[in-house]
Amino acid sequence: MQDSIDPYGSVPETQPAPEEPTVAVETSAPAAAVVADEEPRGRRSSAGKRGLGGVWITLAVIVALAILGAVGWYGYQAKVTRSAASEKLAEATGLIESADEVVLQIDEVVRAEVTANVGRKAAEAKTKFDGASADLDSAITMLEQAKPDLSEAEVLRANALANSAKARITMLGQASPILDANVAAGSAIDPAQEAWTLMLDAEKIADESVKEYNKLTKDAVSKSATLTVSAEAKFKESRLKFDEAHKAFGAAGLDVYLTYIDQKLAALALSRQADTSFVAGNNAQANEYSNQYNVKDKQVIELAKKLPASPSAVIADAYEKQAGEATKAYFQAREEATSADDELRALSE
Repeated sequence: MQDSIDPYGSVPETQPAPEEPTVAVETSAPAAAVVADEEPRGRRSSAGKRGLGGVWITLAVIVALAILGAVGWYGYQAKVTRSAASEKLAEATGLIESADEVVLQIDEVVRAEVTANVGRKAAEAKTKFDGASADLDSAITMLEQAKPDLSEAEVLRANALANSAKARITMLGQASPILDANVAAGSAIDPAQEAWTLMLDAEKIADESVKEYNKLTKDAVSKSATLTVSAEAKFKESRLKFDEAHKAFGAAGLDVYLTYIDQKLAALALSRQADTSFVAGNNAQANEYSNQYNVKDKQVIELAKKLPASPSAVIADAYEKQAGEATKAYFQAREEATSADDELRALSE
């Protein structure tokens, strides 16, 4: 047993050396234990390094997936944003198209000759005017909001649409006084023309009355009286129509016809009194009224010389004064709108 314990074989048997290997063995045990204790620490350290490497790999995968997810999210958001912007572009286009129906209706009025029917169309267009203007303003706002998120091609289209809408807004702004003038002139034309016809008829009857009176016979003067009453009625009808026309379009100055008719009716009143006096046999009084009539008639003739050739001419002149400058500006804006539309069509081709 000692041989196995003492591998060196140089220690005498008389010495108590055999106990030392036992002691040495016993003393070496703690060292072995220490070594044994150290090894697990080493393994724990090695295992720990391998665990951290796995964590870093896992974190890298998670981060990579997170980045991919963010890219996907932002890409999705960009698509959603672009889609929303495209929808605004489409909605703005629809608003401009809707407003264009009114713009075309107004354009037809502006380019037409002034008539009663055109005046009615102008009045109808005025009821849609504010709505069309609001649609165009909204369209421009939408286009400006959408442009940052539109594609390059869509931005070009949005700019062309905005230019087209702005030109139409300018057209509508200039059209406002033109429509007002059309409504006024259109409302005045028919009654003024009717008044003119009635006045001309009344003049003929009044002239016939004078011819009959100048025959100085009872029958002729009686006929003159009847004609005078008829002429008065016609002039009064004419005055009512001229008054209607004047109220519809005060700027036309149709009140000159009212003044003329008032003076003519005053002359006819004297003529009627002369007729009555003559038929009653009161020649002196008849002559007095006749003299007064002649003085008034001269005044009426002077007024007649100052009358316009026709009320239609008066209305046309007044319309030109009221709408002329606005009409020039309107057609300038119309050219700009046409250019913007040409640009828009070119982008669509």
